Amino acid sequence: ENLAESDRLRRSLLNQLRQGGALVLDLTDLSIDLTWAQEMFDRIEPGLLDKLLDKEVQSKFLKTRGFLSLVRGDFEACEFSPQEFLDAKIENFTLAFISSNAALHPSWLQRLFVCRVR
Repeated sequence: ENLAESDRLRRSLLNQLRQGGALVLDLTDLSIDLTWAQEMFDRIEPGLLDKLLDKEVQSKFLKTRGFLSLVRGDFEACEFSPQEFLDAKIENFTLAFISSNAALHPSWLQRLFVCRVR
């Protein structure tokens, strides 16, 4: 099951990069720390979440098309060919986490911009 979830997350990430969309992960009301998300992204590629959260690293990772290392197999090489990823779309990509838990673990507050909605 973890492999299927990791694969779905990986493909969703590639799709949102290609379309210039947002990858939004719903944490529901879980009171979990950022390590949970790091482990989830590490199953795809070690250090991937850090590459996506650190703005300086993210810029380099996206501009140099480092994310193409996430493409698996010949079929995906056609579906996610480098020509499919346009700079204007990649620049619009956003990674977001949502939660209904009012008391987020401090590790989220240290690494992410938090917006509270009532």
